[in-house]
Amino acid sequence: MLKIILSLFLLVYCSNLLWGNEVFDKAQWISIPQENAQPNQWLCFRKHFNCAEQGVRAQLHVAVDSKYWLWVNGKLVVFEGGLKRGPNPCDTYYDSVDLTDYLHQGENLIAVQVWFFGKDGFNHKNSGRAGLLVDLDLSDGTKIVSDDSWLVRIHPAFGESLPPYPNFRFPESNIHFDARKDIGKWQNLSYNDSSWKKAVCCGEYPCEPWNKVHKRPFPNWRDSGIIAYDSLSWMKQGQQLVGFLPRNITVTPYIRLKARPGLLIDMQTDNYKIGEEYTVRAEYVTTDGIQEFEAYNYMSGHSVIYTIPTGVEVLDVGYRETRFDTDFVGSFHCNDDFYNVLWQKALNTMNLNMRDGIQDPDRERSQWWGDATIVIGEIFYACDNNGKKAVRKAIENLIDWQKSDGVLFSPIPAGNWDKELPMQMLASVGKYGFWNYFVYTGDTLLMKKAFPAVKKYLSLWNLDERNLVIHRTGGWDWMDWGTDIDCRVLENAWYSLALESLRNMAILLGENMVAKECEGKMIKIKSAVNKNFWTGTLYRDPFL
Repeated sequence: MLKIILSLFLLVYCSNLLWGNEVFDKAQWISIPQENAQPNQWLCFRKHFNCAEQGVRAQLHVAVDSKYWLWVNGKLVVFEGGLKRGPNPCDTYYDSVDLTDYLHQGENLIAVQVWFFGKDGFNHKNSGRAGLLVDLDLSDGTKIVSDDSWLVRIHPAFGESLPPYPNFRFPESNIHFDARKDIGKWQNLSYNDSSWKKAVCCGEYPCEPWNKVHKRPFPNWRDSGIIAYDSLSWMKQGQQLVGFLPRNITVTPYIRLKARPGLLIDMQTDNYKIGEEYTVRAEYVTTDGIQEFEAYNYMSGHSVIYTIPTGVEVLDVGYRETRFDTDFVGSFHCNDDFYNVLWQKALNTMNLNMRDGIQDPDRERSQWWGDATIVIGEIFYACDNNGKKAVRKAIENLIDWQKSDGVLFSPIPAGNWDKELPMQMLASVGKYGFWNYFVYTGDTLLMKKAFPAVKKYLSLWNLDERNLVIHRTGGWDWMDWGTDIDCRVLENAWYSLALESLRNMAILLGENMVAKECEGKMIKIKSAVNKNFWTGTLYRDPFL
């Protein structure tokens, strides 16, 4: 009976995947000529269309490399849409957006600004080409797809910043915006686009280099809109304006000012430099008169620092907070304020680590699974079902990036990293990783998908003649920071926890032979560890 139920669930799941891909039927990936493309490029797309009546329901499906901002009839609908590439090493994510409330009878306009990273990172697989794929379904039967009827131009105000640049783990670049080259309110319906070029069609979906698309597994970011800082302070003899944030959060800085042309304003947070490495910042070059600017590359920190040159009159500053869209349904309170404050700080740190992947917000933004294994326990306790979706995506990423020889590695998605850290991988697939997800969700379908991947990976591990784990160097032979690290004890402990997870999956799925084999190995390892490592007070490798 269990196998019948699983088969039905799998059939529905696969049908949904097929239907999700069919929405891009006849849609073309569109871009600019390849010879004009370069990294850190911003492209503007416009499409006019008509609605025969008011109240037409409209569902938009959109995929890009790498991120997008969407306006309909001049109104901002999506701020930083899209997920960094790689549901697997080849494919791309897409979003679904309800546009019903933004359309009106008669002529309408969709405007999409695409940020093409153009380079690999520890959290992004570069396709090698900027691209936009769109399918808009209207309830009156009209279907609008991306093709050469769309107009495009490279936004000339965006360019390269002065050094220093973000560290090599980042696919994102700094933003440099020269307002003297701005093209105005191009998102508005009334804007004159007669000089714009037709978009270049790169191929009908699915095509290389973006390949198949996979639906975004959780909602877009929660968006505060532009809000005021808690307080402001001038520093360094009036050269720096500091906006203080309520806590360490993820923001895009905003400024409104009056100036003469050609003055450079720098925007960064107090977390901009981590050790000797840099994250992201923004530069704005003024035009003449009253103007405003929002830096679209998100930053995290406790404060935003604006470096203001002489000749600039600051009229207003603010920020937009974007974060993973989850409600905190778990709670904690006691009669000791220290622990109450610790809870709030831990909760905020957890949410900062939730974005495209489960990651840190500053130095790398990379989904190291050793870190993810810790954070997911917090997510299950604190977050609503959207939080569980973040964990599901992380697990699917790890499975779908598995190498053909069975090796698992992280961070993933990644274009410039592919090394296995064996201890992290054992923790990931083990009792407090994959199996912990099932304990909190009962998601048998995902365990069915994970089971062969975990089984194949654990088959790479072997025991010696004493029934202790044979050391695996992997791609990076690293156990932990610090000194006096007892590698042998750690390896046997984490491998046993991974076997326990595989055994539990096997029992769940009726794979009795695998369950029995795992149980046998666990018994042997426990006996061997007690015999070889137990000193009477602690476990320790006598040859350390």
